[in-house]
Amino acid sequence: MKLSYEREYPSAAMPGLHFRIRRISFATRLRFLSENYDTMQRLKFLRAGAGQTEAAAELEIDLSRRLLETCLAALGESSLQNPVGPADIDWLLTEAPTELCVEVLARVGDEITLTEARRKN
Repeated sequence: MKLSYEREYPSAAMPGLHFRIRRISFATRLRFLSENYDTMQRLKFLRAGAGQTEAAAELEIDLSRRLLETCLAALGESSLQNPVGPADIDWLLTEAPTELCVEVLARVGDEITLTEARRKN
């Protein structure tokens, strides 16, 4: 039996581009959440307050970068997927089309959250 630790997705925002998301273990998920708990709580606090949009946006970008570093394995054309490095993550967060960044982060979010079916297993 061959286990697949990564999932490949074609991009809807940029046809021809594919990305691979690492399937993370429960222990890795818990470690990520515990390491970033303070950042997530500060982000909730800033979102609740008025006039804190710039600080909240900076925290969202920081948290997005950490998510991508943890879960994004490769990005590129279907046959030439290169491992993701810091430059690729910077490109995705700052220069890539917003739709692509949102699409990748949504897939990463799907991987890191536990659905009801995954909780039962």
